Amino acid sequence: MRSQLGLLADGEDVVICGEYKKKIMASSELIYVIAIERSMTKDYIEIMGEFLPLIDNWNKQLGKSKKVRNYVLGTHRIIECATTMRQTISMMRHLLRKLKNEINYRPPAFENSRHYLQSLEEDMEKLDEENTREDNPTTPKAQ
Repeated sequence: MRSQLGLLADGEDVVICGEYKKKIMASSELIYVIAIERSMTKDYIEIMGEFLPLIDNWNKQLGKSKKVRNYVLGTHRIIECATTMRQTISMMRHLLRKLKNEINYRPPAFENSRHYLQSLEEDMEKLDEENTREDNPTTPKAQ
């Protein structure tokens, strides 16, 4: 593909045989299927980052196949989505670690506030008991 694009860049006429087009189409389809069905390694993503534009450029200039174009664009989208998902997972793991640390953190002011709120609650219960006694006076025992 590179040599053909080089010849084309030099102004020479390049003729592509049908067999070569079929090989390019089969290769681009295989790359697409691998992107869908298998786990993508960093090496695969890097290689495809260089190879997909080469296939796309060759197809635009010489192959002119809609199927090859769709395979290239589809593979590119799958790689972008997989990369985005990996970044999202990494970020969520980081945030989860931070959140776990935050949940376990108890500043001293919280303890003081808890004791203060408990004392207020006890005072309110005492007032309720006193108000209840005043509202319902007990009758003196019959003698």
